[in-house]
Amino acid sequence: LEKAFSGRKFDNVDNIKKGADWTVKKLNGRSLDLPVFIDMEDSTITKAGEEQLSKMCVEYNTIIQNVGYKPGIYANKHWFDTYLEKNLRTKYICWIAHYTSSSSVNYEDTFTIWQYSSVGKVGGIYGNADLDIMYVKEEEIKTEEPRPEEPNNPTSEEPKPEEPNNQTEETT
Repeated sequence: LEKAFSGRKFDNVDNIKKGADWTVKKLNGRSLDLPVFIDMEDSTITKAGEEQLSKMCVEYNTIIQNVGYKPGIYANKHWFDTYLEKNLRTKYICWIAHYTSSSSVNYEDTFTIWQYSSVGKVGGIYGNADLDIMYVKEEEIKTEEPRPEEPNNPTSEEPKPEEPNNQTEETT
């Protein structure tokens, strides 16, 4: 299944907007089987607190959604429980990473995808692989027809403004 992750350095709303724009530019209208997920597991930004971190998720996902992709949030259980507002779990497609030996864990009513192991073995993959359970059919969360234009720029029919000379493209 094809998906997109953005795990860039997001320490404020301006950087989150730049990160979302960068992600959209890199995707360039590509069709994906799964949503575009923002990875919020960055210990250097926890001091921003639950409200600000949640606003950053909303800002990023709004830009992703405005160009036609389905947005999502990826984080571990501690992050979802400590740093992100609970309402984001129903507003967006959420992918939780929680490794546990308990066989009674079931996130079907709370999260769309549960990553339950990082030490799985999959034929054709050398080394360990993440293992996940997706509680919905792929068709339910697949992006229909993304638009390749950048979210904060005019459409291709209108002239685009010149970009400042001092900007460089960031890569991961």
